[in-house]
Amino acid sequence: MSDYSPDIVKPRATVIICTYNPDRVRLGRTLQALREQSEPLDTWELIVVDNNNALPLVDWLDLSWHPRAKIVQERRQGLTHARISGIVEARSPLLIFVDDDNLLSPVYVREAIQIGHQYPFLGAWGGGCSGEFETPPPRWLLPYLSFIAIKECKQLLWSNEYFHDGSTPIGAGMCIRKGIADRYVATISNDAVRRRLGRSGSELAGSEDCDMAMTAIDAGLGVGKFPQLHLIHLIPSGRMTEAYILKLAEASQASAFVLGEIRGKPSRPYISGSLLKRALLWIRVWTLPRMERRIQFALMRGYRKGQAIAASLFKGPRP
Repeated sequence: MSDYSPDIVKPRATVIICTYNPDRVRLGRTLQALREQSEPLDTWELIVVDNNNALPLVDWLDLSWHPRAKIVQERRQGLTHARISGIVEARSPLLIFVDDDNLLSPVYVREAIQIGHQYPFLGAWGGGCSGEFETPPPRWLLPYLSFIAIKECKQLLWSNEYFHDGSTPIGAGMCIRKGIADRYVATISNDAVRRRLGRSGSELAGSEDCDMAMTAIDAGLGVGKFPQLHLIHLIPSGRMTEAYILKLAEASQASAFVLGEIRGKPSRPYISGSLLKRALLWIRVWTLPRMERRIQFALMRGYRKGQAIAASLFKGPRP
């Protein structure tokens, strides 16, 4: 790993990888994609956050190929804590979050920097994500690829609305201005509810990335997605099983419920209305194809779990 002097020219961007017990092959491919960026290595920095790995990254990860790379240790378990550590360590005006199973296109860093200059009214932005599957995905999974962050971006979209799904970037490949990221850190440092968002260990909670992006809107800026920003998500077979997808659907819905409560947009119940209407909705759910029915039940469980989490965490008037 190369050390660098704090007196050298300030980097144009910072790539942050947060990782917990990573697959070495997938992480190696992630780093190789970064090594092949068209943006010169000496104009951006690389921070890899070791989020309490069983085997510390410093014992085996070689970053000597990058002149501005370092490993940061974050012993507090959880993706939100790891992201905070990366934000605090970053020295550039633009941060780019990359998961340890993401392959950025060769122009990603360069395009992210250019977008930051061309669209000063945006505080956070991202792009599209396609999948590379370890084994062919089962047919039942195809309608639910968004659960595993497979989301294409075919046109430029931007918005200053909190829940405009088409323009809100996800954590994989998210680009965010340092000032907005610092504001996010300062805000959640005093907010136990928002610190509960994000994955931790084997738990599949999420929505901390959306909360971070929405901080740009809090600051009077917008969020967007750009087709020229593209990455590949490496999908192992273990993430294409029914058990994993159902667990992910439930956890994602619970997190989305809590985020909605935080942001003043509570989720609508899946089954509501008059007794007759509820009965008809239940009948409709039970007549769905098997996997679609199981997904709907997982989302319902997630909704109830989100309600319970929100009820236990919120104290006093909600924000």
